[in-house]
Amino acid sequence: MMTLTLSRPLGLLTGIICRLAEVPQPVPPAPGSASGADDACRRHHDRPIRTARRAPRPRHGSHKPRVADRGTAAGRSLRRITWLLLGSWSVLCAGVAGSAHAQSSQPSPPPLTTLRYDEDYASLRDPAARTGAWWEPLKYIPLNKTGDVYVTVGAELRLRYEGFENNTWGQEPAPDDGYLWYRALPLADLHLGPHVRLFGQLIAAWAEGKEPSESPIDETGVDLLQGFADVTLPLGDEHTRLTLRPGRQLLSYGSERLIGIRYGPNVLRTFDGVKSFLHAGGWRVDGFYARPVAPRRDAFDDKTDDTVSSWSLYATRGLPVGQGTGLDIYYIGYDNDAAAVNQGMGSERP
Repeated sequence: MMTLTLSRPLGLLTGIICRLAEVPQPVPPAPGSASGADDACRRHHDRPIRTARRAPRPRHGSHKPRVADRGTAAGRSLRRITWLLLGSWSVLCAGVAGSAHAQSSQPSPPPLTTLRYDEDYASLRDPAARTGAWWEPLKYIPLNKTGDVYVTVGAELRLRYEGFENNTWGQEPAPDDGYLWYRALPLADLHLGPHVRLFGQLIAAWAEGKEPSESPIDETGVDLLQGFADVTLPLGDEHTRLTLRPGRQLLSYGSERLIGIRYGPNVLRTFDGVKSFLHAGGWRVDGFYARPVAPRRDAFDDKTDDTVSSWSLYATRGLPVGQGTGLDIYYIGYDNDAAAVNQGMGSERP
């Protein structure tokens, strides 16, 4: 597998535009006068770009050529990737500019996670805890005078290229494959006081160049990735509480060998169900019943998979042995009414 990183974003952007728009092969310039765009196109493609036929010149109006028609798939893909790159570049520039205002003596922000709903920015309610970083106004937006009703917004943008050669390890002839994944994961987290919370996250994911065609884990258009409500009940002291969470949500436990979010591919795995978790005496005990969401390629058409269900009771506790050392005790149940085996379809109940 070959992974392409964004170490040279300008050249990569030019190469992507040349490929997706299928622009005509540029005429080689005279020695010493090659343009940067032509060099970038030739540098990022190891095979010639297909030459597009020149459209007839219109009789009236402007004669300015268009790179890609707005109605074509290439034009739509080009616009999506361009906006994704521009958004990533804007966030990066803002982060570099805003980091100069941050002070090292201030408390660190919560770590970013793949789940995103565990990030807590309630500390920004105190003006003394703010550093002036560029992202702070987005993570704490107060909606009332007391500040206990607030919203947090965020997003994740990812552009990833994968290329495979001899992807069957030489056992049989197989075509080489190279494709581009790109996705955006915007989110909003609304806190209605200390006991009620609403969390929502969308996914916009597409793939280009996947052969023979894109699968549901490659692209899903625009769809709901997470949408749930939290109701928290205090039980005694401030460290003992019970939270009930119904709705669509990502589930991740342990090393994700049994229950995970499938973060690597373009479309994440999410679940519809109900989950509760208890914090008490250094323990966290989770219980849930959920069904996976079956992704589909069109917008807002992902549905609950009624043939598969999972349930669990999962308890964790940190141990004073070393950094990151803990104890996990769990039971996981699984039921699949449409399991495929050599003899055909059947029920699977471990």
